[in-house]
Amino acid sequence: MTRNLNATPLQYLSTSPTFDQTKVTYLTQTLANPFAGLVPAGTFLASTTIARERLLRPFPQFDQVTTTTNQGYSWYHSLQMNLERRFNNGFTFQASYTFSKFMEAITYLNAADPLPTEVISDFDRPHRYHSDASRAQRKGIGPACPGPDAPFRLPPSSGPAPRVAAARLRAG
Repeated sequence: MTRNLNATPLQYLSTSPTFDQTKVTYLTQTLANPFAGLVPAGTFLASTTIARERLLRPFPQFDQVTTTTNQGYSWYHSLQMNLERRFNNGFTFQASYTFSKFMEAITYLNAADPLPTEVISDFDRPHRYHSDASRAQRKGIGPACPGPDAPFRLPPSSGPAPRVAAARLRAG
């Protein structure tokens, strides 16, 4: 996460749930610029006046001071249900449902906040339903889906036995 270390401290921001014109007027009021004449012309600090909000920042001589932190986090909760029904002739029906909530805290509501704001993630999908139906294919003669204990049976052959097998029997 990127964090601006040069944000206006929270003590100067409004805590009112509605628009606070008094606080806005106080912060945007222009004052004499103490940096005028100390910095090269053409920079934002070269003017003769500056907004009060800029002078209240921890590092008023800089526009932004940013760093990368590892304060972001996320979490996931879910209820998962699965249904599977097997029918005759190899038919199977499966259905699943997931009810979930994916939360994250990866941005700051105000740049000077000590911790990121916890919100529902953009990747949250609260309801997911999936169903599937299939039928096993029969191969050869015998049951459609023999289990592990089913005996292995060759299909009945028609005609005489192959000569190679007969020759082995006589030689042995």
